[in-house]
Amino acid sequence: MARGRGRELAFQALFQAEQGQSPLKEVWKDLRMEASQGHPWQDDDSSDTDNNPQAVNTEAFDMETLDFSEKLLNHFDDNREHIDSTLENELEGWTFKQMAQTDLSILRLTLAEIFYEGTPEEVSINMAVRIAKKYGGEESGKFVNGVLGRFFRKLAAEKNNADQNNASKTDSEEVGEVAPKVIKEVIKKEAEDTSTVEDIISEIKAEGVEVQGTQES
Repeated sequence: MARGRGRELAFQALFQAEQGQSPLKEVWKDLRMEASQGHPWQDDDSSDTDNNPQAVNTEAFDMETLDFSEKLLNHFDDNREHIDSTLENELEGWTFKQMAQTDLSILRLTLAEIFYEGTPEEVSINMAVRIAKKYGGEESGKFVNGVLGRFFRKLAAEKNNADQNNASKTDSEEVGEVAPKVIKEVIKKEAEDTSTVEDIISEIKAEGVEVQGTQES
């Protein structure tokens, strides 16, 4: 529950900052103060909300929720260039200017959470779609889900290919390491065998027995 509220609060801060072209940290400072005193917000888990989309809860946000919101915003603010370049590569036929600000803000924060907070992709994407349906347009949920789903399917495919390449490379390296070892063992064995023959001959000579040379066939 705390994280769900935290995501929504972070979204509101980023959305307001981008819409008003204001510094994110300043917008967050004001919003955090309001939230700590009882900021109105729509309660998705409230039975009233199911019947009345305008139902709100004015309960003050706790410190855990506020801290989580702030972490998400800081993750985005500190890594904006990486997050935005990642999104731009995944937007087929869209630019940031063409997108609804709600959708863009949700996508930015979702990547920030997955990349830098370590939240499982499935959880973050599911929550992003919920927020998009709640605050965005009619197609926002599908749009957000499509962009994120496509991106992480691509990442999964790249990781799978990398794992396969690493496995093949490891097999080749193991063969390369084993071959010299086998050769060394053969040479060692031959050396040991030769030493044994010489020892036997020496022992025979010591007993006064003449050893005849052998003819190679």
